[in-house]
Amino acid sequence: MKAFPQGGEALLTIKTSPSCEWESPRDDIILIKEKWSREKLLSEYRRHDCFVSASLGEGLGLPVAEAIMSGLPVCTNFWGGHESLLGEGCFVRMAHEEILQPFSSDPKFFAAGQKCAFSPPDQIKEALLGFLALRPEERQSMTASARKFLCERYGSPQASQRILDRIKAIEATHGA
Repeated sequence: MKAFPQGGEALLTIKTSPSCEWESPRDDIILIKEKWSREKLLSEYRRHDCFVSASLGEGLGLPVAEAIMSGLPVCTNFWGGHESLLGEGCFVRMAHEEILQPFSSDPKFFAAGQKCAFSPPDQIKEALLGFLALRPEERQSMTASARKFLCERYGSPQASQRILDRIKAIEATHGA
């Protein structure tokens, strides 16, 4: 709402849990609270121009990886699991502050003293406007670079090699 105060300049789609109690404050912010199949979710990625995540923290960041593999440019912070998924120049970087985590979407995941990446609304605004300032060829290049980076790090050959290396390490420690 800070990036597009008048409304109608952009459309924000938020896919969330069916139990979410939020209500959209404007017509250009769509909340989807349905449970979807994986196929429907992945096809929805392809209907959009950019994937934006202002998440406080992610383990691996599966939605970011799904967006990359769906061919979407990504706009997010570089913290937590995102650090292993994203390379320099592969995404629009959203500034953040590392703070004590104030809450968790599920209280059983909250741990006193844990930290998170908080992107204040003005930083989210700057990242969104930064994305919009990119030329189409810059967006395409960013998306291709992100996919290449992700596949080189987590593709099947790399995963297979890491598994084999781990098995060898276990065998060396515990015997075959």
